Amino acid sequence: MELGAIGYWPPGAALCLFFGPTPASRRGEIKPASLYTGMALRFSEQLKLSCSSDWQRAHETHPFLTAMGDGSLSLERFSYFMRQDCLFLIDYCRVVSLACPKYPDLDSMGWWPKLLDETLNSEMELHRGFCADFGVPIDDPESTEPAPATSAYTSHLPRLAYEEWKERRGG
Repeated sequence: MELGAIGYWPPGAALCLFFGPTPASRRGEIKPASLYTGMALRFSEQLKLSCSSDWQRAHETHPFLTAMGDGSLSLERFSYFMRQDCLFLIDYCRVVSLACPKYPDLDSMGWWPKLLDETLNSEMELHRGFCADFGVPIDDPESTEPAPATSAYTSHLPRLAYEEWKERRGG
């Protein structure tokens, strides 16, 4: 068991966070006090296994991905996706920019501006270049109308980040 691993304990319907030795441990190892099927899996792996057919449909056999892979995806659909993805990157940068002041230590504070720079400059530049290669116009991403699914997806994290920020600042 790794330090910080998360598991699920069905008998107690509880999450287990492994931060050190338990009564079942020997020589400082982290060992669960009671075992159950899948205990060695991380919580995220357990979740993925619990919905494996949905995961496969969404990440491996989705018609959009299949068409992209076999070359049958129309340029119109690809262009639409790339413009929506550009809107996602912009909102992702907004969320990342809010993370730095939330951390008390300098190492963590320094990591977020690097991620923001990498995403805002390198990732966005790769995105623009890729679009230019395929004739997808994204010169003015703010003029793209977000699809309802894009709005729902990209508005959730910034909204939570701003609400939490206001609560911490007492406003």
